[in-house]
Amino acid sequence: MDVADRNSSYQFQSLALADNSDTTNTWVDAESTTYLSETDTSVSDPKKVKRRVRHNVRSTRVNSAYTPHNRLSRYKTALNSIIPFRTSNTGTKDLPVDSVGCISNSSFSWVRKFLITTEQQQTYQSLPTSANNASSNDAFLLPKRPFSDSCEENCRRLLGIYKYEESLNGRKKVSMFKVVWRFTRTRLLIASLFQCLAILLAFVGLLVFSNFTIESMQTVMSKSCASCSAISNCSNVPEMILGIRFGMNRDVCNSTVEVDASDGRRDRLLLSLGVFLCFFMAFMFNSVKNWLNLRTAIRLRTAILSSVYKRAMKSSVVNQVSAHQIMTMANEESESVFQIVQSGVQMIGIVFGTILSFVSGLSLLSLSGILPLVGSLPLLLLLLITGTISKTYYRKFLSYGALKLSTVEDICVNFKNVKTLQLETILSKRFVDYLNRQYQSLKWSNIYSTKFSGGVTSAILVGGLYLIWCDVNIKTESTEVLTLLLIYAYLVQRITLDFCHCIHHILQGRASLEKLKQSYQLSTPDNVRLKPNRENLAIQMNDLVAEWPSVNGEKPSAFQLFVNSFEIVKGQLIGVTGNSGAGKTTLLHTILRNTEVRKGKVLQRGKIAFFPSKLVLMNSSLKENVLFGESMDPKRYYFAVQAMKLNEDILQAAGTDDIPIIYLELTAQQLERIVLARAIYCSRQIVLLDEPFTRFTNHQEAKELFLQLVHCFEQDHKTVIMVTRCDDFLQYCDRVFRMENGAIYREGSYAEILNMPSHVEMTRRCNVETTSRSEYESYEGSNPSAMYIAKSENSKANRRSKRLSNGYSADDSSSERKVTISIRGFSICDYVMLTIVHLINNFLYFVPIFTLVIIVEQGDINPWLSSICLGIICCAFFVDSSLKIYVARRTENRNIYYQQSLLQTVLKSSLSQLLSTSISNMVDLFTDTISPRLSLINNCIHYAWVIVLSTTLLVIANFWTALIVPCLLVLALTLILVLKYTMKHLCDHEHNSKRRMFAILTNHLSGRAVTQSFDYVSNFVHEFYDNVEENSTAVFMQKAIQYFAEFWLNFTAYFFGLIALLLILLLTPQSELSIHRYVLAMFSYLTLVHGIHKFMENVLSVTTANKRIDILRNNIQDLQIIDESHRPTSLTNSNIGVSVTFKDVVYRVANKKLLRIPKLNIQAGETIAITGTGSRLIVPLICRMFPLNQGVVSLNQIDLTQLNIAQLMEQVGVVPWDPKAAGISIGNFLNPDGKIPSDQINNVLIEVKLFESVARLPNKIDDMVDRLPLGDRQLLCLARCYLRKPALLILEQIHPNVIDIVNAAVKQKFAEQTVIIVASHEVQYRNICERLINLDTL
Repeated sequence: MDVADRNSSYQFQSLALADNSDTTNTWVDAESTTYLSETDTSVSDPKKVKRRVRHNVRSTRVNSAYTPHNRLSRYKTALNSIIPFRTSNTGTKDLPVDSVGCISNSSFSWVRKFLITTEQQQTYQSLPTSANNASSNDAFLLPKRPFSDSCEENCRRLLGIYKYEESLNGRKKVSMFKVVWRFTRTRLLIASLFQCLAILLAFVGLLVFSNFTIESMQTVMSKSCASCSAISNCSNVPEMILGIRFGMNRDVCNSTVEVDASDGRRDRLLLSLGVFLCFFMAFMFNSVKNWLNLRTAIRLRTAILSSVYKRAMKSSVVNQVSAHQIMTMANEESESVFQIVQSGVQMIGIVFGTILSFVSGLSLLSLSGILPLVGSLPLLLLLLITGTISKTYYRKFLSYGALKLSTVEDICVNFKNVKTLQLETILSKRFVDYLNRQYQSLKWSNIYSTKFSGGVTSAILVGGLYLIWCDVNIKTESTEVLTLLLIYAYLVQRITLDFCHCIHHILQGRASLEKLKQSYQLSTPDNVRLKPNRENLAIQMNDLVAEWPSVNGEKPSAFQLFVNSFEIVKGQLIGVTGNSGAGKTTLLHTILRNTEVRKGKVLQRGKIAFFPSKLVLMNSSLKENVLFGESMDPKRYYFAVQAMKLNEDILQAAGTDDIPIIYLELTAQQLERIVLARAIYCSRQIVLLDEPFTRFTNHQEAKELFLQLVHCFEQDHKTVIMVTRCDDFLQYCDRVFRMENGAIYREGSYAEILNMPSHVEMTRRCNVETTSRSEYESYEGSNPSAMYIAKSENSKANRRSKRLSNGYSADDSSSERKVTISIRGFSICDYVMLTIVHLINNFLYFVPIFTLVIIVEQGDINPWLSSICLGIICCAFFVDSSLKIYVARRTENRNIYYQQSLLQTVLKSSLSQLLSTSISNMVDLFTDTISPRLSLINNCIHYAWVIVLSTTLLVIANFWTALIVPCLLVLALTLILVLKYTMKHLCDHEHNSKRRMFAILTNHLSGRAVTQSFDYVSNFVHEFYDNVEENSTAVFMQKAIQYFAEFWLNFTAYFFGLIALLLILLLTPQSELSIHRYVLAMFSYLTLVHGIHKFMENVLSVTTANKRIDILRNNIQDLQIIDESHRPTSLTNSNIGVSVTFKDVVYRVANKKLLRIPKLNIQAGETIAITGTGSRLIVPLICRMFPLNQGVVSLNQIDLTQLNIAQLMEQVGVVPWDPKAAGISIGNFLNPDGKIPSDQINNVLIEVKLFESVARLPNKIDDMVDRLPLGDRQLLCLARCYLRKPALLILEQIHPNVIDIVNAAVKQKFAEQTVIIVASHEVQYRNICERLINLDTL
């Protein structure tokens, strides 16, 4: 395997941090320039674009993809959405979002036909699978969204706008906010208009109608009190209400003026009608805004996911792109997309509301009325500073989260190496380090967030009003002060809190958009295709220098390729050979333009199809894997199938080629034949083959298939460039290129190359290295290509799933057991603490408002109370900060505890269970699921106290209004109970589609070099797009249901409830306290409605979060770990060997025996070689990575199942066939505990002939293990065994380059230890072993 093979293998890196942190940017190469391919929209002439429209993106050619006819056509759908009434003409299972009127959309009444009842939910839960069978029942189908919301449409628009911005501003100065603004501005501006109208009506309702109502009450009472000696009390008002004294004057009303009870009632009734209409219409406009925001956000989310997928699939393979980096946009960052749109609209409304606030203050109290607003400006400036700090920590949270998930991928994919090389401690430390940093960043991000509960701003605003009231130099009336109090306490307070939340969401969204920008700027292969200067040439490269970048981006360590002359004539079969690491695969990637060409050009004539050594197969049928996006030609298809003999074994039954290949139980040789059938079927003129037929142990069969393959290529006149080291294939090549050290060493016929002295040795090593290679590739860990079987809730289907995926069922053995990990939330003490703190926090919010009402009612002026307001501000700020710190620390502790426990469980999992599990399913277990739930629960407690305290104030104002509160609470609880089943059902759909997206994305990214060579594989792209649309539809429906509940709650509150409240206040006998009770009642009621609405919204979100936790818990329970004895037997440490006994050992998957050893005794200190079927399972068997179906394996007559695994591994040393230690340095690999002196390590490296190889590395012993070639990595494992001195040494498929060194080490250093050599070739054991065991003959 050369440098391109090693570096292009599945790498996992993370986003770069914004500041100078220890992570590196692996998304984008800033030196290269990326342009869209022919299938994307592009700007052919930027100057012409500027001349045509200047800065208007709507008319440019770049956006012709989403401007079908003319400029106004794009606004048609958006403008139709504001028509009040339209008749729906959609199907019963389609979303009627674009075919119904604004009233239906804003009320979300169309949601009702998609709701699920209790009986339907029970039926749904009883189905065998939650993903497949649900789609077969019409009751559980997700509705279909319109084409305007499709992935193709929105992806094309978003990429087109980004490309336009890039052409205007340059690559580095592209603003993703501008891109998002241009994508969403039509609906965003319309939504902002409705938002401003709603705010305007709310201000009009309070500033005009409520103010006139208060003045009307004041007029009535002034007539009554004209001859009254009392100051502020009336005889018909109780002196105490709920223990609170409203009037301090003991005088009673002694007025002799009789006032008509109906005096001014008509005016107040009309004014109250105005208040009702203003708030009701404001609520309706808010509903329209919610609908427009939801449509805009779901389109943006769909566009982001589909466009990032498209850009990642077009990126060069030198970019280390992991699927989890993209999938976090559908997980943790999905909510940020909605918040960006909603916050953008709210910010426009906040600016408009701020202007109205200043107007209100000026109109009521002139310049003094705006002083409280000016006093709150320093707080807003402080929020901008803390918000910026919070954003920085949030970016670190995303970055460390990506690094953490990369570590999980390393563990699961290389699970066998992790266990045999005992890398659990090193990788666990790395995981825990990233985990701690991730949630510490999240903790500080939450602490510095701009989210406040409102106590601080309430104290500032109300305290400012109080100071104005107390200032004798300012002429104030109680009417104006109370009206302004109502405006400040409700509207301005809401605007201020919305501003705090908007700043938080916008800054967090900016971090996500920066990640999106980096994904857009991934380097892509050069799309410029220049033809050779001669017609008969297919490929031409002269005086070319290409570079394959290193994993860490260091220039000195990059592999360089030098090509003096490489000219390929059309129709020839070209062979490229050389030792491992010579640059053969890098040459192919240079032809594909995946490397950085420093000098020269790559010229080609004709399209290329690439077939790497690693098989690239998709989760689809055999036919689709052969066609690979091309149109069906039955004659060519059956010709390719027969040429590769697929009809002789796989396709014996009719219709088998339409069955997904994951259900066919295919061997590695059969899968390779499918890929080679694709090479025959494809219409490309140039075919690149990298190490074909390496998975065939029968050389005669491989040669026959090769000759048939060459014959098919000759018939189609294809040019073939084949990388191989097999003489049986090279002898049929027209020309052969021999490569050494990144350059073409010699070119000629096969006979000329054969005469080279080094060729015979190379061929010998090749035969040893490639024997049974595929047998070991399939037993490393989770499948990195995500070839998976969907999990089933039905036990029978689950067993069938495991059987078809070569998995292992836990029912077959008692050595595996399921586990349960506690996913801890808040404890009882936490709930008590949060309840107390939220009570204090809300008390500080309501008390200043209530106190000012009483003070104004009494006419009391005590300037010393201003210090109390200052104390409340300080106390509220302290309590707010304490609450955020407490919740952040609890969230950090819960997440760290849970994920550390989960990692330990994964490390104890059986290899058989991981083999049948997609890597995407394993990584999904470690995504952040707990934090959102804890945050929602915290919000529920907060709004519960808002409801309690606002209800208390409402009852104090007028106890008859208490009748309204139970009605609203009952309605809210009813909506929660009715809608929770649908929310859970949609959460299932969201999870299943997200899981499929993850697996598809992982599968496609690992094979994107192949899909790029085929230009556009539509069926595979549509497979991902379909799941994105299903996922977005599920999210859209969840949000729509929340807005549906919000609409009907607010409709009841602002129609029936508000009418009832105003009538109660009007019908109550008028008194001096009526004005103050009116103000207190209006504020309390509006706050109550807002609190119930937010409480219901958070409870519905908690329902969804609990469902996600249940799904996570079920997935964890599917993990099966190796059970250890409760009283393990100790194995005595010894420097001499141990005896190994196999008795009646059988390991099978389904009905297929993979290993059978009736009886085998290995004496202590003996050196033996094991070959034959099942020998690849010796290492995982002795290391206890899977349980046996029957039989016993013993060390020193002690059953392995009775030994502690950790103690067992101390006595076993393994040299794997392909050691991998991703991200681990050589020094840390040899000395994980740091207890071994450096001199001893150097001596060991000298003994295993590895010192010079390590010294040549740029960072010497601190360089990564993966920088070494395969043979040197095996020597490194041998050096580690030198240091550990195990009693049992297992050598697995020793590389031919180091056989002599290993043999000498076994004879000298391990003469007294027991040595087992797992071999497939005679060269690996003939000069060293004392006995040969062939498992096929036992």
